Amino acid sequence: MIKVTVKINGIEYSLKGREDENYLKEVAEYVNSKMNEIKTKNPLLSTVDSGVLAALNIADELYKADIEIEEFKKKKESLEERNSGLREGIKEVREENEKVKAEKEKAVKDLEGKIKVLQDEIKVLMEEKNVLAIENNDIKKDNNILANLNNKLNEEIVQVNNLSEILNKEIVEIKEKNSALKNNIDKYVEGEKGYKSQIEKLNNEIKNLNDKIEGNKKKEDVLKEEISNLKKQNSKLDEDVNRALNSKSLLEEELDLTKAKNQEVKEQLNSLNYNLSDLEYKYEDNKKELVKE
Repeated sequence: MIKVTVKINGIEYSLKGREDENYLKEVAEYVNSKMNEIKTKNPLLSTVDSGVLAALNIADELYKADIEIEEFKKKKESLEERNSGLREGIKEVREENEKVKAEKEKAVKDLEGKIKVLQDEIKVLMEEKNVLAIENNDIKKDNNILANLNNKLNEEIVQVNNLSEILNKEIVEIKEKNSALKNNIDKYVEGEKGYKSQIEKLNNEIKNLNDKIEGNKKKEDVLKEEISNLKKQNSKLDEDVNRALNSKSLLEEELDLTKAKNQEVKEQLNSLNYNLSDLEYKYEDNKKELVKE
């Protein structure tokens, strides 16, 4: 317990308190200045009246300080409620961001799966196309061989016709040879018909293969268009995520401003609490002085 002697209105008093000596002297000086101020304005007032008026002035200051503290408390509660609302908003934005992120990841995985499937299908189609191209080349080679055979047959037919003219001149002498040659010509003609049938069949197969290749090209164009659409969807998802991140950034900036304001209010509140404590001690001291008076 600290004990100090102070002088108020020309009279010495012994004060005791848990605070340090300087604080007790400052409180006494504050009360003394209030009483001197009242006596300066009203010299005819007695010591008791001056003390009562000084106590009333100090009490008025104390009540005003209490009102200001209540107002600051209300402002603090309002700011805390707003801060709580902002935290909820940030929480919702974060949850929405997580949801959008999960949806994006799922969409990207789905797109990757579809692209992989499409790539595999394109690969199979390309392999089929290569096989068809090889088969087409083989068919072209067969056609060339058949064409060569056909040319040879035509040449042989020409030769046979020439021989037929010679044989007609010598028909009397070589009837047996003429009959044999005729049989050979009939065989060649039948072979020519068979070759023509094979050539027509091969041409039909070539046509079918070309139709199949054309259908594969159309299917490849459809797959390319689907891949383009998937890329557009992915781009749209990226834009949605960017908008959500911008919204989050704005909310975080507002939260930082709110924290700064809260810190300022806390500092003001601490200052008022300190002033209130000071006034309470002054009030107690004035109360003691009034009891003494």
